[in-house]
Amino acid sequence: MNDLDSDNDGINDIIENGDPAITDAEGNGMVEGADNDKDGILGPADTNDGVFGSPNGPAPLNSDNDPLPNFQDLDSDNDSVSDLVESGDPNAVDNSPEDGVVDDSPDTDGDGIQDSVDNAPGTFGDNGSPAPQNTDGADTPDYIDTDSNNDSTNDIVSNGNGGLDGNNDGMVDNPTDPDNDGIANNGGLDEKPTEFGGLSQQAGTPDLTPSVFSNGGTYNVSEQKDIVIVIYNTGDGATSGPVTFELNKLTPSFTIAIDPNATTTNVTAPAATMPPTVNNSEWTFTEQATRYVVTLKDGFSIPAGSNKKIVIQVTATNTPNAAATITARVFNGTGGGETPTTNNSAVYRISINDSNN
Repeated sequence: MNDLDSDNDGINDIIENGDPAITDAEGNGMVEGADNDKDGILGPADTNDGVFGSPNGPAPLNSDNDPLPNFQDLDSDNDSVSDLVESGDPNAVDNSPEDGVVDDSPDTDGDGIQDSVDNAPGTFGDNGSPAPQNTDGADTPDYIDTDSNNDSTNDIVSNGNGGLDGNNDGMVDNPTDPDNDGIANNGGLDEKPTEFGGLSQQAGTPDLTPSVFSNGGTYNVSEQKDIVIVIYNTGDGATSGPVTFELNKLTPSFTIAIDPNATTTNVTAPAATMPPTVNNSEWTFTEQATRYVVTLKDGFSIPAGSNKKIVIQVTATNTPNAAATITARVFNGTGGGETPTTNNSAVYRISINDSNN
């Protein structure tokens, strides 16, 4: 096959092959060296250049252990960021549409490298092809590095798809790939699930909406109840910046206590009224004079169609007939520019029974 970039991701196959014995000093996308046994396999790629053929040659690198080797895989490390984006090549344009494949352009020399990324478009092969981007300058290039900037936050989380990685290995769990392009279709990642390509890196816009859940809003004197605050992302993009909301204080009729390490197991409300997967440790809580400011910690995001939750403990004082309103309000523009702002507040009324009843 005369295709030096089989998956058209802007990274030449010779690089994605992953064989350390094969070098491409000229950056032309082709093996360099002699062919002593005249079998068409040049020396560095030939495990025995004195015998026709190349016995026991290594298999091409397959970083994510899916059915496709890297040179046929548009997301070689299965981190939900396309190889094209992680290649770092400014000439690898992917706009029409954005799908993880270099935009269609002529291939004048018929070498399988689109002219837009071919530094020698009139001659078979490339010329001075840049090495793939390696942001952290360590271990492996970004396209096969699940933590490209070495900040201890996997790329899949930074890209807003951490919910697809339950075991925190930096890759989509149990990927499905009906069109065999290397893009997992979990969570709708593959926007073209029946044809090659379809991994868009367009962030979209988050839309954050709070809700309040409780086991009833009426308290007896001195009674404590758990209140679960849910921040839903109903937009078409994951959050890409700090998510911040506020809770008003309820004094003097009620007091609020917050356990920064509380999880689902600490919530006493019935399951029917409480959404699952509460994790306060993902948030920071800052107490101010009239409110609590709650911010999602670095490394966490809320993907489109998902949510995050906290739990607080609200205790009634000994003041019968007192009432208060719990208000959770998402800050305008939080989470990387969430819109609209018309659904940023949730109000929940609570009251204390008359002690004579």
